[in-house]
Amino acid sequence: MPSAKRWDVLVPVKPLDRAKSRLLGLPRETLMRAFALDTLAACSASSAVHATYVVTHDEDLAAIAGCERLPDLGEGDLNRALLRAREQLPHDASIACLLGDLPCLRERELTAALEAVEGPGAVVADAAGTGSTLLAVPAAAGFTPRFGADSFAAHVEAGYAPSTLEVRSLRRDVDTADDLREAIALGVGPRTAEALRTHEGR
Repeated sequence: MPSAKRWDVLVPVKPLDRAKSRLLGLPRETLMRAFALDTLAACSASSAVHATYVVTHDEDLAAIAGCERLPDLGEGDLNRALLRAREQLPHDASIACLLGDLPCLRERELTAALEAVEGPGAVVADAAGTGSTLLAVPAAAGFTPRFGADSFAAHVEAGYAPSTLEVRSLRRDVDTADDLREAIALGVGPRTAEALRTHEGR
């Protein structure tokens, strides 16, 4: 049976001045903050989510998003940061990691993906099919994130089931200007839309 659990979701956001170096010619820090805020808003709106935590050094980001901040203790390693954040949550929590660069995320697609989780957990591939945008693990003890190069294959190899749902907004991460154009075509959230309008108006 699919999971009826409610999830504690970790959303890691790296320091904004080091984010998205491939978004050349665009206001990277402003856009990354907007991406994260739209991702966090969709996550918090999901009926499958119990609590949303942003894993970051940025205290202001959590305050603006209205969610709790967990400090980034990974020393530059995303998987270490997630494991250290998990240690601060209840030992019996259902844990999901959602990447913070999903500006067109729809809460209904996130809800569908979380409600469909079975067994030891599930992973959603990014639009390219090589990375991962969501890792959901019903038992915190089984949370072993493998983010990085070719993370989707690494997560599947670790025993997490690949999601087969049609969840385009959940898969459309943004690393390049081409990715951003595709996200805009799908429909970005209000924070990202405002950041783009401000940039275009200059």
